[in-house]
Amino acid sequence: MMPPLSIIPSNVAADPSLNATDLRVLIALASFANARTRECFPSQSHLARELGLTRQTVNRAVKRLVGNEWITSEPQILPRRGRTANRYSIRLPGKEKVRHGDVDGRDTPPVADKQTAQKEQRKIIINQQYPRALDENWKPDSAEHELAISNLGFTNEEFEDATREYRAYWRDRSHQPGGQKSDWKSHFRSYLRRIANVWRTSRPSGPKHPGRGRQRASGFADVAARIIRDS
Repeated sequence: MMPPLSIIPSNVAADPSLNATDLRVLIALASFANARTRECFPSQSHLARELGLTRQTVNRAVKRLVGNEWITSEPQILPRRGRTANRYSIRLPGKEKVRHGDVDGRDTPPVADKQTAQKEQRKIIINQQYPRALDENWKPDSAEHELAISNLGFTNEEFEDATREYRAYWRDRSHQPGGQKSDWKSHFRSYLRRIANVWRTSRPSGPKHPGRGRQRASGFADVAARIIRDS
């Protein structure tokens, strides 16, 4: 249920560009807003249920409120969850709404397109959460080497093959969706464990036959390449 009270700017009632539905949506948003920051995070589906409207109707009302500068709306991008409900901010009561072309009788320069601004904000948030792509000179440290050799049964050559496949794959995908990680070392350790689980059941056994070492090395490289493609 919505909170019992909401505070909105009184002069919103005199805005001829808003209809009754817009005012209902604004009142609902304001009822969820923090008293100090004036921000709230209800989903449009939740607002629709509370007001007895469709989500599309709520979406159109939000767009009109944003376009007329009674609220702001920014996407939220959270780690491992992606985009969630937008962050809405209600304009503070008593703050005059500035309309373009109506300041001191002079035309004002047009503001940047809001959709473009939201996209830029989304890029900033993503870059903060995933601060870097895999550097071409990246290499695991002694902890990953110890895990592979002592715990997972890799040879040194297999560890180098796995590292080479991993680095080449993720370096080439640094600018694609999912191509940046917040913790490359943890991601690499998971990759090593996945290889070990597959390699235990498929690797050739026994050192007695000529060429078996080359067969083992070739088989491991195939497993590593397949695992990295499926990750």
